[in-house]
Amino acid sequence: MKNNPRIERLKEMMNLEEKRVALQQQLDDIMQRMAELKDALLTDSEEAEPTPSRRPAKAPSQKAPTITPRRGVLKDRIMAALEAAGPRGVRVKELARALGTKPVNVHSWFHSSMKRYPAIKKIEGGHYRLEGSGSGSEKRSAPSKSSAKPAKKKKTATRGKRGELTAKILEALKDAGSQGISVKDLAENLGANYRNIYIWFATTGKKNPSVEKVGPAQYRLLS
Repeated sequence: MKNNPRIERLKEMMNLEEKRVALQQQLDDIMQRMAELKDALLTDSEEAEPTPSRRPAKAPSQKAPTITPRRGVLKDRIMAALEAAGPRGVRVKELARALGTKPVNVHSWFHSSMKRYPAIKKIEGGHYRLEGSGSGSEKRSAPSKSSAKPAKKKKTATRGKRGELTAKILEALKDAGSQGISVKDLAENLGANYRNIYIWFATTGKKNPSVEKVGPAQYRLLS
């Protein structure tokens, strides 16, 4: 009895799919390691460079290699950026630049995740903000009437938390004076995550005309 060509093709497709999954896992591991090395190099560079007394002239810069983070890592970074940005939200282009990835990756994440994370709201094309807890949990069934009020209180508390981060950063910049303060020192002083502070300056802080960059990862508050 002859083998069915359709069955043979299906078997071959299954074998190829298994190989593809294995190769994709290896690629994801490589990209994750590259992202870790990039973060380590950034930290080393900031520690090695002295704080400038005034803004240096811009030197020609080479475009940094674009790294696509693993989806779980990308989700955590985007949610952290939304939390830090508060009601102003973040733009995909600025967020992609801050995360060192392509805008299409960020656009794709928002497109596929908005149904799962109802707290993410689209302000306009390529501009999003976070409402509610922003915890990143999967979308669940609609709450009963008895649980509606506690959820609303949690939403109000989260907005206060995001606004509190902005207030603390601006206060710390004011205390630092004209020399400013580095992102690393600012994160240590506030007891916050370094990347969250870095993303804040790349999104919310960038829109604030009183916040000025005076060096690599070094900022001050204009009087």
